Amino acid sequence: MPARTTDKARWPEFERRAASHGIRSCLALPLRSEGKRIGALNLYARDASAFGAAEARRAADFAENASGALTLAIRLASHAALIGQLRSSLASRTVIDQALGIVMAREQCTPARAFAILRSASQNRNVKLREIASAIVTSVSGEPPQPSPAFDDELSAIGAS
Repeated sequence: MPARTTDKARWPEFERRAASHGIRSCLALPLRSEGKRIGALNLYARDASAFGAAEARRAADFAENASGALTLAIRLASHAALIGQLRSSLASRTVIDQALGIVMAREQCTPARAFAILRSASQNRNVKLREIASAIVTSVSGEPPQPSPAFDDELSAIGAS
């Protein structure tokens, strides 16, 4: 709802400071994402009662559009983070699988037993499993594991994209 900062009724300190900067009206509208308040659209004016019904309606429409854009941006950021986590997991999994093969060959054991050996080494040394796996692969190959080419690159190479 539009307010005049000269009313000094609801937020006297804010109104005093706004007035010291020449602000006599303000309009604040919530920005929402999936039913939650995530921000506000704040409009200020030097004239008292600067925001009438038409201005308030236009601002509410803008706030609704801005809320939609923010919701989309939040979703995109969440999806980008998830994609990054999945790519990291795939890269870790590749190294762990390589190390499992090495342990299976050395110990002449099943994949389950090889994984138990890696897990035990990780727990006993308090080192992440992927770091143990990386050390094993490096000890056999003489160089640290290289990241696999991106899945998108592989699709492009075979003409599937």
